[in-house]
Amino acid sequence: MSHTTNKGSYRATYTLPTRTFRNIGYVAERLAISQSAALSLLVGDMAEDVARVLQTIPCDGKPLPIKRLRGESEKIIKERYAEALGLLAEME
Repeated sequence: MSHTTNKGSYRATYTLPTRTFRNIGYVAERLAISQSAALSLLVGDMAEDVARVLQTIPCDGKPLPIKRLRGESEKIIKERYAEALGLLAEME
């Protein structure tokens, strides 16, 4: 369940694995931002990229049998991976 807040945001409740929750908390603490901001930072662009890739795959109601990188998805995934490595290097 969610509802709209100011500035076009949504307030939502999710259940996360303990490890993920702790990692979001750690990122938030290290960057001196809220956990909400950390989650948006970590998930925002990635969710948009994944949605863009999935939009290129016809939907027939069956689970997607994605087993290897192809075309645009390969490019997006490799770009995101390189960005993640860059962020890790900056944090060291």
